[in-house]
Amino acid sequence: MGYFVVFLTIVLLIYFIIRKIRQLKRLGNSERRVYCLFAEKISVAETENFSRYYGVFQIAEEEIRLEIPYQLYLQHQQPERGLLIYRDQQFIAFEK
Repeated sequence: MGYFVVFLTIVLLIYFIIRKIRQLKRLGNSERRVYCLFAEKISVAETENFSRYYGVFQIAEEEIRLEIPYQLYLQHQQPERGLLIYRDQQFIAFEK
């Protein structure tokens, strides 16, 4: 009887660990929506005709630097609060 209880406990432990790992993998690929402060715009010239544009977003004490489209770079004035939508360090949208 004691072996059965130990075996059942180990099987259930493995089951719940696998279930939690699958759940975390699904959350990792989903997009994140956070209300934050658009703190700063940065332009980095890579060549004479090509530049990359970055936005620095502040969420509480954390800062996230994401590449943003040129239109957003021109359109928004910092500091500005809004909803940031991003996935895997890829910018999707910023809504006021």
